[in-house]
Amino acid sequence: MKYKSLYELNNYISRQLRMALPSPIWVTAEVSSVSRNASGHCYLELVEKSVQNDNIIARQRATIWASRYNEIHSRFVNVTDSELKAGISILFCCEVQFHEVYGMSVNIIDIDPVFTVGDIQRRKIEIIKRLTEEGLIKLNSLRPLPVLPKNIAVISSNTAAGYGDFVHQLYDNNYGFAYNVTLFRSSMQGDNTETDIIAALKQIQSRMDEFDIVVMIRGGGSTTDLQAFDSEAIAREIALFPLPVIVGIGHLRDNTILDLVAARSVKTPTAAAEFILNLSLSALNTLTSLENRFSNAVTTRMVNENAKIGNLSLSIASSVNGFLVRKESMLAEYSRLLPRLSSVYLDNILSKLNVLETKVNLLNPMNLLQKGYTLTSQGGKIITCASQIVENIPMKSTFFDGEVISTPIQVDKHIQ
Repeated sequence: MKYKSLYELNNYISRQLRMALPSPIWVTAEVSSVSRNASGHCYLELVEKSVQNDNIIARQRATIWASRYNEIHSRFVNVTDSELKAGISILFCCEVQFHEVYGMSVNIIDIDPVFTVGDIQRRKIEIIKRLTEEGLIKLNSLRPLPVLPKNIAVISSNTAAGYGDFVHQLYDNNYGFAYNVTLFRSSMQGDNTETDIIAALKQIQSRMDEFDIVVMIRGGGSTTDLQAFDSEAIAREIALFPLPVIVGIGHLRDNTILDLVAARSVKTPTAAAEFILNLSLSALNTLTSLENRFSNAVTTRMVNENAKIGNLSLSIASSVNGFLVRKESMLAEYSRLLPRLSSVYLDNILSKLNVLETKVNLLNPMNLLQKGYTLTSQGGKIITCASQIVENIPMKSTFFDGEVISTPIQVDKHIQ
């Protein structure tokens, strides 16, 4: 039986590898993890994922020696505006070696940052396309902005200079506006940024009734850590958030995805504070305008009503004067007619009184008694016919010159 020692096997593999890969080769992979030791060497874990299901189909460790790291890293950051970190794809040039003792090693001698920029842009475009197709890009911008923002939820790092600038700009405004700012702490750069921001948004949503608007600000950090703000997960949270979200993450280059999905995007934390102040100032100007319009309307109405009152006064005075003239004319006519009308009226009254006097005299019982008539009464009641007389009851007969008391014994009631 023929066999090889372990050294012979490894030496054989080393020789075969050198023959198969005699010179450095260019390889694409996704960075799974990055670490750097005290000596300055950088260690990466590289993976390739299946297009169909995102499962890892290849994995390899690689090294950037300290002698090459600073040059590669500096050029990469300058071109991509991003750190060499997990989640990005790279095109790298490497030497593949197999050592009899240490096994296979992949030593990276160069990285093409342009490839990474293209890959980042490709991913960004794909995310924007998905969000657009789902109607999420402009969704948060449809949330009505508060007319008078008072309570503001801020997502930022408490140590960030941008947060201090934001608060100073709000609190020291020249208009006397007062605000309540509540900070929800979050990493704004580094690997924890996405997780922290989403957690902060969920905390704010659980207390949504306490706030009018959300402001996400970042300032004073490196421009190489903006990739987190192209996060699809954060973008979805902001798009669906029930309050308007203002993003001011302190960059002056291309917009991030969060800039696209937020209700408003500004360049700096100070600009975010100015945006809030302008909302309040706009409301103040509107109120001032309404106050002026109301005052002008009242003044105009008073002028018009005073004019109407003046016209009515003139009209009333004219009407009263005319009325008085007519009444004075009537009084003069009555004064002229009164003596004659009074004389005629009194003559008529006197004539009527004479007639009434005659009638009264004719009806006077004494006049009738003088003509031979008598007035008979029984029990205090006037007797006008024989049927009213009660036998054996005294009755009184009155003559014009005296009275006779008699008692009827028998009353014959048949005589007509």
